[in-house]
Amino acid sequence: MRKNADALLEEFGNYIGIPNLVFDEENICVLSFGDEVVCLSVREDSGHIMVYADLGALENPAPPLALIALLEANCLQPSGITLGIRLDPDRNLYVVAQSLLLDLKSLDQERFQTMLESFITRQESWREKLPRLAQGKRDKTEAAGGALEHPPSSIRA
Repeated sequence: MRKNADALLEEFGNYIGIPNLVFDEENICVLSFGDEVVCLSVREDSGHIMVYADLGALENPAPPLALIALLEANCLQPSGITLGIRLDPDRNLYVVAQSLLLDLKSLDQERFQTMLESFITRQESWREKLPRLAQGKRDKTEAAGGALEHPPSSIRA
């Protein structure tokens, strides 16, 4: 499984201009695209790649509109990308994150690249959206599921 994961990541690295990109000895790779940081982790026991990113934070208590928007996004998202909320008791903040679990058995290079691009596009969207939601505001032009009405930015280096 690890060999397949490294091959997928190396090919993705070539696509974005980072040759010889592979997972480290702890099965982790952290990528940065401008302000967006994406963590990838090979789960050899289950044969998956976990893609993960923190999106931002909401003060505790979070505005109800923000929580409703996050729940709606999870309900309406068929892509497999999920949103999560965890409470950081030391900072009294809700940390919002998104994750994606990819099965290495059914993953080819095209799907891997497409899923990562979708993940990063959605990450950018939520980074723009969270500050408004933290203020209890929601733009009525926003589509359900976290998409914004603008084209995705390029992730090429």
